[in-house]
Amino acid sequence: MKEFARALLTAQEEALTCADCEMTLADYVDAEVAGDQAATLFPDIARHLQRCPYCARTAHDLRALVLLASDATLPQPRTVPQFDLSFITREPVVTPAPLAVQWQRLTDSVSRLIGAIQIQLGQTVASFTALPTGLTPTLAPALAQRGAASSDPTFVEAVAVPDEAENRLVRISLAPVQAGRGALLLEVNTLTPPAPISRAQVTLNDGNGDLLESVATQPDGTVVFRELDPGAYQIQVLYEGKLGEIAINVSAA
Repeated sequence: MKEFARALLTAQEEALTCADCEMTLADYVDAEVAGDQAATLFPDIARHLQRCPYCARTAHDLRALVLLASDATLPQPRTVPQFDLSFITREPVVTPAPLAVQWQRLTDSVSRLIGAIQIQLGQTVASFTALPTGLTPTLAPALAQRGAASSDPTFVEAVAVPDEAENRLVRISLAPVQAGRGALLLEVNTLTPPAPISRAQVTLNDGNGDLLESVATQPDGTVVFRELDPGAYQIQVLYEGKLGEIAINVSAA
């Protein structure tokens, strides 16, 4: 209690804090152990240690450690055992192929769904002609017949292209937009149960395979390609790593 009382009574007389003492305490203890006049070299530290029991205890413990180190009597740390991990086989590091190579591999394994679809464009009409075996044109579904109420073209004829291996159905609807040009609406759905596929990547290439346009399907599974000139086209649908391709030939009437 005397030490605490003395610390309280002299708190206003002393400017040195415990944090200040800790910063210089190691130098003070080294001077003590070396036989120097530590109290003369560090008078503020000496006065603080007389008044602060906590810092005095820290100085005592630090002095004991320094003496043990100087006498080489510090206990040796326990040796950490070395484990034999040679039984663990390391998996070989596989470097991913460049994106261009990955896309080429995907293109090489593309599923070409059918033969080329023939489309004929007139001044005010557009129609499917010479469809591959098994495909029959129908009236465009209500989803596609929306041109009267918006700026979109009015799609009047459609053909459904199934891909049973991938449980996928691509419906292509056709519309004329102006003399000699047409528009295509693609709907990408699952076969069973029927449901639109959103965010499938649909790419339109020309007859040489050069990219013209690439868009993702909307939540209703649709994309629109507008103002197509006569010529050969390739439509590619990519979803969950599976790529399907449909060839289209557009000719003027």
